[in-house]
Amino acid sequence: MTVRPHGVLVSLRPRAGAAPVVGDIAALVVSALVAPAIGAAVAIRPAAAVLPAGLLGACLLLVDARARVLFVVFGGFLTLQSSNSLGLIKLAYLAGVVVSLAGAVFALSKSTDWFRRELAMPLLRGSLAVSALIGISLFVALGHDVGRTDWLRDIAPYALFAMAPIFALDAQWAFSRTALVRVLVCAGVLATISFSTYWLEQRHIANLPFSSFALSSFLVPAALVAYAIGAALHSNRGRVRWLSLAALVFALLVVTGTRSTLILVVAPIVVAISARRYLSARFFRLVVVAPLALLVTAAATYAVIEVTDASTSVISERITTLKESGTSGDASYRDRQAQGDVALDVFSSSPVFGGGPGTYFNWTVANGEKRSAFIIDTPIAFPAKFGIVGLGVLAFLIASYASFLRSVFRLNHPSPETLALAAYAAMGIAVSFLTNPLEDKGWTLGLVLLLALVLQAAPERASVRSEPMGPR
Repeated sequence: MTVRPHGVLVSLRPRAGAAPVVGDIAALVVSALVAPAIGAAVAIRPAAAVLPAGLLGACLLLVDARARVLFVVFGGFLTLQSSNSLGLIKLAYLAGVVVSLAGAVFALSKSTDWFRRELAMPLLRGSLAVSALIGISLFVALGHDVGRTDWLRDIAPYALFAMAPIFALDAQWAFSRTALVRVLVCAGVLATISFSTYWLEQRHIANLPFSSFALSSFLVPAALVAYAIGAALHSNRGRVRWLSLAALVFALLVVTGTRSTLILVVAPIVVAISARRYLSARFFRLVVVAPLALLVTAAATYAVIEVTDASTSVISERITTLKESGTSGDASYRDRQAQGDVALDVFSSSPVFGGGPGTYFNWTVANGEKRSAFIIDTPIAFPAKFGIVGLGVLAFLIASYASFLRSVFRLNHPSPETLALAAYAAMGIAVSFLTNPLEDKGWTLGLVLLLALVLQAAPERASVRSEPMGPR
């Protein structure tokens, strides 16, 4: 690292090669030691082979950042599906996430990339605040006789969100930009297919040979759409390819008849207007490509209907409900109102700390059926669980992410990465009027990949003071 007496531009580059070599050697040694144990266990008692295999996997997660990121993202897709149970598979995933966090924190402590560490500091402060809130919430939940298992199931998305900046730093050091983009595309396509198959089956729109096989959240596809539109409107290469991908993902989501997916239309608007530089060029491209995108979306929607033999009558019924959205004739709106009312009652009874994660809300749906759950479709669920203290932490979290956005915008804006993050943040704000995005695991998984891309794209030179920099 070079420090100049008077000034200013310092190149801050992490040491290349040392950490990966050490990790590869450690992984090789551990594999050589564990492999015979697995073989012996299989020969003596097959079930016992799970333990050494699990230990080998844990060692891999500790030493290999690429394995950590892929495990957190794709393991989350395959294990964190909607379910009221906390089975062995989910517990194994949570244990793997804890091991991955330990490896990522160790890698962060050894990193000499001070520039990106400082750049991500507002995000890390926000993570500490959320972690403190999680610790407080355990005592609040126990004080309201909430079961530990219910608390763990409900708090898990918040814990995963708190880890997002650390995993993002880990990912941007481990992968090249091209590899990160490929991971985002694979994750977004997988989540899109899972979401579509789940709701096509759930609403009896189509009879498919398989149902949802992974996490059915539209927020990971939203991250992919945000990046694809950012690349299509700002980059000079692959514009048609990115536009076609965004239109295809949007078509697969819209054909399910899920009204909340229409929030994706926010992405092109934000990408076009979120930076003054090259504003006219992006806006002109948006005007030009918008009709083409509509044609591609319509063609893709028609193809999906034909391939899946979807019921056009059911889709038409879903479209007609748009006219009744937000009125007394909208059953979904009345259900959200009922959930909001019971959440407000819980908040009123415990305004300071809330009722704690894992608190069950009881309400009556539009058809008179009684329902009870700790995850509900209303943003009031957050203050109901965490109270005024939680709202204070949320305000600090928003300020921290806003500070990070200002920093990266000064360094490298506009770029496909920063435009995508701005669009994703705008969609998160829009979603928060309907529900709590922090409880959606897909929001965090998409955020990890976009943050990693933004951090990696940041220039490696920054203005600093003249004194030498060292460990802080």
